[in-house]
Amino acid sequence: MKKTSLFAGISALLLATAVAAAPPPSQVVEKVDLMRQITTQWVKPNVLIVLDRSGSMAWDMWGSDVGVDNQGGPNNDGQPPTWTLSSTTGSCSGGKKIYTYTLSFYFPSRMAVMKNSLGNSVTIWQPPAIWKTAGFWPKISGWTKSTSFGALNTIKYTSNTCLANSPALPAQLASIQIPASIPPQDLVGRSADKVNWGLLIYSSSLTDYHQVIQPVDPDDANQATAVQNIENALRLSSAGGLTAGGWTPTSRGLNAAKASLKQTWNNDLKKSCGRLYATILVTDGESNYCNPSNSEWGSGCPNYTTNWRKYPPGRADELFLKTADSSSGCTTTDTSPTNVQTFVIGVSPDVSRCELNLTAYFGRTDASAGTNVAQWWGSSRLPQNDSGSTSLS
Repeated sequence: MKKTSLFAGISALLLATAVAAAPPPSQVVEKVDLMRQITTQWVKPNVLIVLDRSGSMAWDMWGSDVGVDNQGGPNNDGQPPTWTLSSTTGSCSGGKKIYTYTLSFYFPSRMAVMKNSLGNSVTIWQPPAIWKTAGFWPKISGWTKSTSFGALNTIKYTSNTCLANSPALPAQLASIQIPASIPPQDLVGRSADKVNWGLLIYSSSLTDYHQVIQPVDPDDANQATAVQNIENALRLSSAGGLTAGGWTPTSRGLNAAKASLKQTWNNDLKKSCGRLYATILVTDGESNYCNPSNSEWGSGCPNYTTNWRKYPPGRADELFLKTADSSSGCTTTDTSPTNVQTFVIGVSPDVSRCELNLTAYFGRTDASAGTNVAQWWGSSRLPQNDSGSTSLS
């Protein structure tokens, strides 16, 4: 994905991104810059973030439960690790010792990554993904390598012989650059002069499976309270911010977005000015609650040409067509007030690319044709005003 100065450093943190997509099941190379499309509007867009707050948001990118507030690094506080040297006499004599260099670290939780990207208070530390592979760490003459990967990742190099003096860190290890901490990116705060933001969270552990943290306030010149409320929610859980728990009722979250945006519309003095209304769905995995049998759709979205209405893509279609949900397991009578587009961001390897691609497709967003993301009309790749006439075959 290309970056603007506004989005630089944020998109790189998203571990799997499907801002929009081609008709399934084919994959496309992304060409669109989400933030550029949203922020280069004639009038400030009204954008509701629909954030997955399910239990797996407390996992790291690899699926280890590291805790919702884990910011990465050796002490979970977002600070980088350093090589530490320890020793043991073992079978050595004459004052000699066996020496071990150790590097230990956690990856940050998915929730911490999102809070770092969107908010103004969470610092994270995150190494390259390849650090979690034994093959990345070099074989070094005179040293025995051992690796242990899990929630805590540990790399050790132990001297093969007894040494009289403390050895320097081997050059092969010293040459591996340890990344710096990533300070809060504060997308919401830094773009408040370009976007009217709102935040809605969803999880099966919430009352009615969702909670509107902050509705979108359509008053372009009065965003301070909305930004503060969102940024408060994006603090660490221990500081009063969002926690994680429950299953993933994505359809309920998108249905709730319809009702929330209708309230925004009713108070919007610029609703006749062509203002963009959109949701940004942020999730780390496959939906389950509100789906048939409250279960995941499955690899490749089986029978997607006929079943898509029962799953989150159906809600994205309804958001745009201003219709109610009559197909999911969490139906409501809510309808959106205008053509609402749905952008989609996946934040872990656990995402269902097929489901997210379909959701973005029916949300009238298109990563392979950047000029058509904000201007969906006339795109040969996207449904127009009647998705029923669109073939998914």
